[in-house]
Amino acid sequence: MNSWQKTAGTVALLLLTNVAPAFAETFDAVPIMAPSSLPFVPVTAKHTLPAQITVKGQALKLDQPAVVQAEVLYVPLRFIAEAAGGTVQWDGATQTVSVDLPDRTVTFVIGQDEAELNKRGVFYIRRNMIKLAGAVQLINGRTMIPADALTSILGLVERADTDMNLDLIPTPAEEPAPATGKVIPGSEQVAAVALEQAALSAEQTTWADAMLSAEPAAFKLFPVADGMIVGIAGGLQPSGGYTIELLGGGARLVDGTWYIDAKVVPPTGMATMALTNPVAFFHLPGVSGTVTVNFWTNGATP
Repeated sequence: MNSWQKTAGTVALLLLTNVAPAFAETFDAVPIMAPSSLPFVPVTAKHTLPAQITVKGQALKLDQPAVVQAEVLYVPLRFIAEAAGGTVQWDGATQTVSVDLPDRTVTFVIGQDEAELNKRGVFYIRRNMIKLAGAVQLINGRTMIPADALTSILGLVERADTDMNLDLIPTPAEEPAPATGKVIPGSEQVAAVALEQAALSAEQTTWADAMLSAEPAAFKLFPVADGMIVGIAGGLQPSGGYTIELLGGGARLVDGTWYIDAKVVPPTGMATMALTNPVAFFHLPGVSGTVTVNFWTNGATP
């Protein structure tokens, strides 16, 4: 018999089977805190040509300096990515550069003005392509990317008062707001309402039951007369007591697409020592058309 449990404004369907070890986070992001006197800001494509590029306090020695073309600053990818703790691989046959960073993987293609970004712990419904200010270039044998990609793709920000230097660090970690149904001021957003089991259709209940034996995280969209119901399955978890939240309280509309960020929330205090598969359903009135669900798990956050 499935039991529905409501906790802190979320609804989770829990299945307890098989004894498992105590829960332990598998992703522990170490925040890099910027001193309050030195604010950090996103890097723009029209950044001034820097005299020096520094990553996490380390001045880079470049065999291909930054250049400005068509008012767009281009910087060498490999030097910066490696200084940020990543590894870089080049595929000459496809003119592709793959970057593996602690919190993400990225793919750049020479001649293309967009790159594919995949953050760890996120389940994307489609390829996550990010537009760049200009096409990626190969200059003197080095892959050069527009400066805006440092922030939008690689997740780096710069110190605001560095004059002629480009001083970079990974984006300081911030804990997102929990799903309380609150609308974030200044954004076009729809607050979600967590649904009880009694409010679900037979189709939704059947899907939830199937997810109780599914190992990976998953989701399903159910169009309804006044909007959308999203079912979210957290996948196999090592202990009981998990719930699911929608970060920011619901869905946000950006350029005609609704974006939903969901997160598995581990238990606090005493947890049931058994495997579980949390499932939750949320009603999003007014949401229709193109919907993208980003799924965050194992302690990761946007």
